[in-house]
Amino acid sequence: MKRLEYIDALRGWAIFTMILGHSIQQFNDTHCFLQDRVFSTIYAFHMPLFFFLSGLLFKNSLKQSPANFVKKKVIQLILPSIVWALIFYLVSSLAAGTVDLDFKNIKKLVSPSSWPFWFLVELFKSYLLLFFLYKIFKNQAVVFIIALSVVFLIHSQSLQRFLIPFFMLGIMTKDYISFFEKHLKPLLIGFFALFLTLLFFWKGSYTIYFSEFPEVFSIYSHQFSLKNYDIALFRFVIGLVGCIFWFLLFKYINERQIIKAPMKWFTTIGKETLGIYIIQKSLLELFLTNYIDFYSVPNWITSLVILPIISIVIIQIIMFIIHLINRNKTARLLLIGKE
Repeated sequence: MKRLEYIDALRGWAIFTMILGHSIQQFNDTHCFLQDRVFSTIYAFHMPLFFFLSGLLFKNSLKQSPANFVKKKVIQLILPSIVWALIFYLVSSLAAGTVDLDFKNIKKLVSPSSWPFWFLVELFKSYLLLFFLYKIFKNQAVVFIIALSVVFLIHSQSLQRFLIPFFMLGIMTKDYISFFEKHLKPLLIGFFALFLTLLFFWKGSYTIYFSEFPEVFSIYSHQFSLKNYDIALFRFVIGLVGCIFWFLLFKYINERQIIKAPMKWFTTIGKETLGIYIIQKSLLELFLTNYIDFYSVPNWITSLVILPIISIVIIQIIMFIIHLINRNKTARLLLIGKE
């Protein structure tokens, strides 16, 4: 299937905002970033947007056999998580002067809770759950009802409760793409106004990191719980509106062929989002944060000027690293999940 450039560009925008959000978080005082308006805006939509984009292209995967689909997703999402978990463990052990590879440590390394990329694990679970439900039931409404029932009733799936609805939103958006194309401009204006309105009431502390919500009914306590569901509902609505707004905006920009240079850059990095996400963990979160801070600079200058520039530089460095990795088939497979 031919790649859609505006989808790649939107994916590139999503990974850029992720790097910027992580930069604000890493180069700021502890929890001060929660009051940063750029950070809170990014975290209103950027994780949902990745799941939305995955859902947008998901039905193409249904043409594959179950074996091929699982193999592809394991290589793409799970293999790099395990490899990097091992790398991080060895590096930290060597830095501490001891490398202990006994059975307990090996067992811990192959446990998903020990892998450094929780996002890839959650995306993998959503892919598998929806893929097999579609294969079994065929009917989309039935698939969605069962999938939501599963994640809203299982205690350990709080991240799935947050993210899988956006995966489904992407699937439904693709189903009604002609409607969005027909009414592109008025929908874009409407969703932009609604997104801005919701952002006025949105806070950084409403993100999933700080306000998780439990399953609807606990099979352990046999009790219903609606804790944090007001925030969860708001989080879903602003994420939904944000996803649709950015989707419409990038589609509009692509159709009008405007701001071509930034769109070309976003399209380029949008084809390497998995590698960028994986490598930024080492470069940004574990390395640069030890050497750079902007505590003495006003927050608005840091968030709107300095860190966007730094984020672009970080991405360019990572793109060069990915270029080097892509030269070797084994490295490409193990480090960034490319066959």
